[in-house]
Amino acid sequence: MTQFTLIHSDNKDSNLLSIESVNDEFLQHVAKDIFTGINNEFLFVINNNGKSIDDLLLDAHSRMANDYPFEQTLLYAVVSKLVDSASAMIFWYGSDYKELEMVRDKNHFFEELRKSTANSMCEFYRYFIPAA
Repeated sequence: MTQFTLIHSDNKDSNLLSIESVNDEFLQHVAKDIFTGINNEFLFVINNNGKSIDDLLLDAHSRMANDYPFEQTLLYAVVSKLVDSASAMIFWYGSDYKELEMVRDKNHFFEELRKSTANSMCEFYRYFIPAA
């Protein structure tokens, strides 16, 4: 299961919550470790009307188990909206954030997200940086 996400973006979207407002020391630590030198005002977590990345993944997983198309899930809607404005996105569980597979191609990123969401473990650990 994916527990956390951090988004680096210049655009504050309604699906994002500032890491400063989350008041989580662990997220602050990860942000400083991964996004060295980036001001916290540009770092966010996914929050869609109170739903975290974990909530969105589990909902999409449940729907996909009942033949619901991935592209029609709230997870896909939220992430696809964010991916075009984000400079970087990381998804992980617990302290497993240091050796994430980097993905630069948006189509590959969404294919990996779809496969991971459909998997029984529902785990998605990736570091997405869009190709320039």
